[in-house]
Amino acid sequence: MNWISEKIKQATGFTKFVMDISKSKGFLLGRSIYLRPEIYQDLLSKNPNPQNIGILIHENTHFDRMTKMGLINFNFKYLFSRKNRFEEE
Repeated sequence: MNWISEKIKQATGFTKFVMDISKSKGFLLGRSIYLRPEIYQDLLSKNPNPQNIGILIHENTHFDRMTKMGLINFNFKYLFSRKNRFEEE
């Protein structure tokens, strides 16, 4: 099964820097999901680690919710509402 679609990107440069300082495994930026390079590469393999599949599913859930709520509304609530951020995670 191919787990990688065009909205899934390998973190490099600035996005990898953000991941390194935040210790996150993946995050949304705009209309893309960025994953740590080792997770992205694993998902390209024949037998990806189930934990990495779970991370991708988790990030896809955020993406789907963001699509329904709208990019600005989702990001505003995620950034400025502790309750919303807690429920989202």
